[in-house]
Amino acid sequence: MKMCSTKPARTPLTRMAVIGVVAVSGVGCSTSNSHRPPVTSSTPVTTSGAPDGTSSTSEKSAPTPPQTTTSSLSPPTTSVTAVTEVRSCSSANLTLSWSFVGGGGGRNEYGIVLTNRAATCSVAGYPGVSFLGPGFAQIGSPATRTPTAPATLLSLPPGQSVNATVIVSPNKCVNPPTSVMVRVFPPDQTTPLYAKASVLVCSPEVTALVPGAHPGFAP
Repeated sequence: MKMCSTKPARTPLTRMAVIGVVAVSGVGCSTSNSHRPPVTSSTPVTTSGAPDGTSSTSEKSAPTPPQTTTSSLSPPTTSVTAVTEVRSCSSANLTLSWSFVGGGGGRNEYGIVLTNRAATCSVAGYPGVSFLGPGFAQIGSPATRTPTAPATLLSLPPGQSVNATVIVSPNKCVNPPTSVMVRVFPPDQTTPLYAKASVLVCSPEVTALVPGAHPGFAP
């Protein structure tokens, strides 16, 4: 028969190991410590060696998946609008017509007509108008703008015209000088156009350009 050792355990840890072996092998050997019941445990072994004084288990918990944050800010939206730009009408592609169109009450009115003779272009606003005397010296100040109609962007196809009205008030001046020529700058242009014009020049005014030939021009 196999003999079991009766040598007493030296430490508590050794005692637990011996008891565990006896329980597993099933050998009924009696020892000086046989009065202790077998130790069984269904719970994981814990140790108190954690630095913060809390117990840690041999079963590791599953790692927590990283949290994702959804921003409530929507990406900026960009609205794109296609714009077809039409070039400004050049002085070189315009012809100037000038004519007396009416008067009364101490005022005289003259019509300016600008006709496009090239590709479609655009004009907007007021023409620059001044009168020239003998020797082409400018008489007084250029015409001031009078807002009888809103200044708008006008598309001018080939052969089409825009017009404006120039107003002078001779009764406001004593012995107003007489011009021999009118000088007209189309909008956004630095090259002038000229036409013969015999006008008693005093306090000239000019309206914004509007579509079509001047209504006061003879057909």
